[in-house]
Amino acid sequence: MRLHSYKSCRAQAVRAEALAVSACFPTTIAKHRVQKLSNGIQKCSMPTLQTCMRAHQRPSIHSHRRLVTVAAAAAAAADSNIKVEKTEVSPTIRRLSITVPSDMTQECFKTTVDNLRGVVGNLKGFRKDQIPLSMLITQCGGQRTFKITVIEEIMEKTMEEVIAGVGDPIVPDSVRITSDINDLEANFDPAKPFKLEFEYETVPPIVWKRPYREVEVTIKDNGDLNTDNEAVEDLIRQFRKQKGFQRVVVGRGLQRGDTCIMDIDILSKESKAPFPGMCKSKITFDTEVDPLDLHKEMAGMVNGEERTFSLTFPADYNVELWRGMEAEVTIKLRELFQWVLPEFDDTFVKTNFVSEFESAEDMRKGLLATTAMERVKDLDQQLEDQVMDAVVSCIDIAEVPEKLVLEMGNNNYRNNLYYMMKKGMASQEDLEKLLTEDLVNGYIEKHRKDLQDMVTFNIAVDNIFEAEGLQLQDEDIEAEMELQKKQYQSQKMEYDAESLRSQVIDSMKHVTVIEWLKDNLKRNVIPYTSPTDASATPGN
Repeated sequence: MRLHSYKSCRAQAVRAEALAVSACFPTTIAKHRVQKLSNGIQKCSMPTLQTCMRAHQRPSIHSHRRLVTVAAAAAAAADSNIKVEKTEVSPTIRRLSITVPSDMTQECFKTTVDNLRGVVGNLKGFRKDQIPLSMLITQCGGQRTFKITVIEEIMEKTMEEVIAGVGDPIVPDSVRITSDINDLEANFDPAKPFKLEFEYETVPPIVWKRPYREVEVTIKDNGDLNTDNEAVEDLIRQFRKQKGFQRVVVGRGLQRGDTCIMDIDILSKESKAPFPGMCKSKITFDTEVDPLDLHKEMAGMVNGEERTFSLTFPADYNVELWRGMEAEVTIKLRELFQWVLPEFDDTFVKTNFVSEFESAEDMRKGLLATTAMERVKDLDQQLEDQVMDAVVSCIDIAEVPEKLVLEMGNNNYRNNLYYMMKKGMASQEDLEKLLTEDLVNGYIEKHRKDLQDMVTFNIAVDNIFEAEGLQLQDEDIEAEMELQKKQYQSQKMEYDAESLRSQVIDSMKHVTVIEWLKDNLKRNVIPYTSPTDASATPGN
């Protein structure tokens, strides 16, 4: 197993990112135990904390795995004579029909009246305990409001007790009242039993189609010593640019290596709407820092020339929301420059990096080591992705709870917006325009299979954690708790200590299981093959 300090730091980064996202883009998912409905009735829900993506692009999915597992407390409902009938609506949805006895209904009626007396206070001509019921009802807003207030009191007194007795793992925030409020209000009589129906989502048990220990994963190295050296040369050229100067290009068009001043508009090919932060005037563009390969379409352009062309955002583009999307690009070239750069030698290094490197060769070795380490990190991330996919392929589950899929997609989408803002790609105002129900739902539908797989993996985490006898150290949990408390406090956000602790434990379990799988599942690594070598292979 890897060091706990590594896992704790990783979990800390997840939570810090989540807090920032929550502060910038308020979630559309409910966070409270009891939520007011527009008609005055209340909907009971179990608490949940929101988390987002790990490393800006992979969702932090611990909160979706954190189900509210209720104790086997059916005896409590039996003691109070509440009748409960459970119906299986689907593999993930259960409906409860409850009947509250008349004596409990009358008790809640009396409690409501007593509470109203305290709220209304003294009325002229009456002692507080002698105010007629009809006047109390008038003071609280009428007969309907009074009845609904009593119904709320009944639900508050009984719902938690009933939920605690169902014996199912309940998905957070999935409990919803299905009875019609108008029918409840019209049929309410404090002298009679009170009937109510509600539904909740649960997680069906997972079935292992084959043991996860038997799976193999295959990953492919994305580089070698040659590509590392090429990357080092690119870095050195960027350092040289910092100390070089630019000269106006004369007698030719744009070519790779140049820098230019240009106007650019990148619009959605489908909606014609601009991509946030991608429509700018008089921006500086370096053709050697070009993730969209714009320079290929711009080759030969001269000052004053304008071109329009189509592009598809690459599958590995840093903004996940845009990957694979079709765009229309219009560029107008205003000014064109070429670089005049100093030589990279010992003098250059001693002048500009004397505290870090002793010579040009020393600096080159240092950059090579850093580049190789980045490639190892990329390979490790690829391994993590493949391990999760492999485990999911071993699982058979009747149905993935929709609530968890929606929450996962919502958090993932919001985190993408935060990433764009953090990188200076767009303002918060621009991105808030993208935080619409239609766009979020579109994102969820587009990525539904991936979201379902991630939720499925999360459901399996506890199973693997227990099966492999994995453990968390109390001191690590407490240290992480303190970090999270400070982060919530720095954002001036309220939190529930018990819920936060559950979140921290789930997060650390998730990381622990991932690291165990990476260390113990059989892996095959395919060496990197350069495009030149691949084209020279027989049969290509």
